[in-house]
Amino acid sequence: MLSEKEIEALKAGAYGVTRDGRKVKYLGKVSSNTNGWITFNKLNEIQDVFLQYSTFASYFNKKEHDLDIVGLWENKPEPFDLERAMAGEMIVENNFHYWLVAQSRSNKDEYILEDLEGNTTTCRLDELYNKFKMWKEPEPVKPSADDLPKPIREVGDLSKVWKIGSENGVYKPQSLNKSVNWFPSERAMIENGCCFATREDCQIVCNWLMNR
Repeated sequence: MLSEKEIEALKAGAYGVTRDGRKVKYLGKVSSNTNGWITFNKLNEIQDVFLQYSTFASYFNKKEHDLDIVGLWENKPEPFDLERAMAGEMIVENNFHYWLVAQSRSNKDEYILEDLEGNTTTCRLDELYNKFKMWKEPEPVKPSADDLPKPIREVGDLSKVWKIGSENGVYKPQSLNKSVNWFPSERAMIENGCCFATREDCQIVCNWLMNR
């Protein structure tokens, strides 16, 4: 379950991670009842655009899916630090957040943990070092993705549209030009919300993805 701070960070541009470990970024509301996310490959290039999320972070409304967003992307998670955790810093295990409340009175090798909902459990010290990481407070980032230009889903009388491309690690607008008719693959991209009506709109989204 995402914390409120994680949701704020993701909406403001922080990278997220899916249940199956993909790096993702929030694209914004696609319609009144769907949300869009972009996935990246190991080279940090755009891999796919998924625009059918039923809720902000869930691919299906009441069913788990590998594409569900489960946390923030951590490039270099910090190892568990007992002193910092006892001082009040949050710790993470499998994208679940805890506070280290106290050392167990009955067993000095066990510590009491409290989750975001106030539930407590105990954990051995060796498990804390092997399974847990320190949680990093999300840094404030750029404006909400909800303010970005929205992709088109109908081509109308346009003879050119723009998609997000990549060249030498830089995101940039790439044009799709109509010949006599739109090719089926091009029309599918447009109908799935992968294209923009103008170069300017596409460039704004590219800049946002590059943290410009």
